[in-house]
Amino acid sequence: MPLQIQFRRGTASAWAAADPTLAQGEFALELDTDKFKIGDGTTAYVSLPYGGIVGPVGPSLANIDGGLSNSVYTIAGPVDGGNSGAQ
Repeated sequence: MPLQIQFRRGTASAWAAADPTLAQGEFALELDTDKFKIGDGTTAYVSLPYGGIVGPVGPSLANIDGGLSNSVYTIAGPVDGGNSGAQ
């Protein structure tokens, strides 16, 4: 028999309006922002921090070469190469 796991989900505004206290380890997904929170069993939803990795931001050349470069280059972008909306 296959196992199905389904997370609680809703829009950011719906989560804020309901402001539930998530159970410890309970995962909640914001469908419109692609952000998530994980409950601790005592903190209301709006007070919980968002979880996960926002995306990589590498060091600038100014930080790498001790500030000798005239230009500052920053490496940034979505972790999944731009497919953050993929299901």
